Amino acid sequence: MIKNEEYIYFDRLDLFLIVIIIIGFTTVFNMLLIMYFEKKESTIQIESSSDINEELDIISVCSNRNLVNTSYCAVNEISKFYNYTIRNDTNKSFEDIKQNGGDCYDYSMLYLNLMKELNYSAKSYIIPKNETVSHMNVIAYDNTGYCLLDLNNEPECRRYL
Repeated sequence: MIKNEEYIYFDRLDLFLIVIIIIGFTTVFNMLLIMYFEKKESTIQIESSSDINEELDIISVCSNRNLVNTSYCAVNEISKFYNYTIRNDTNKSFEDIKQNGGDCYDYSMLYLNLMKELNYSAKSYIIPKNETVSHMNVIAYDNTGYCLLDLNNEPECRRYL
């Protein structure tokens, strides 16, 4: 920077640094806004029913919501009777899982069916831990983003940009 009595002159390096600083502040500000609004949406309180007797009750309680709220609602409702119990990987009824518990396979199949009934696309994924043990979860998605549903953990949701 060159300074005389009437004017301040910036050389190219000074201008480059000023532009980089402005871009940096703008980027940080935008990231903070995105994080604030994503956190705000994911902390919405989900109204739930006090007694879930069948799968249709969850569908009724969790319907007509966006993907994030539907995912949180489904996990909230299933958490009311969640009981991790290692079982054979066979198809089980809602009532069987509710009464006897289940493992990652059982709860994944339950989430998969629920999210499809709630008009979301969903796929199950098997993640190998070693040669004999694996884990299973579900990703539900639509044109706005996706949510990972895994046992009774809080859903991990992301929006498409």
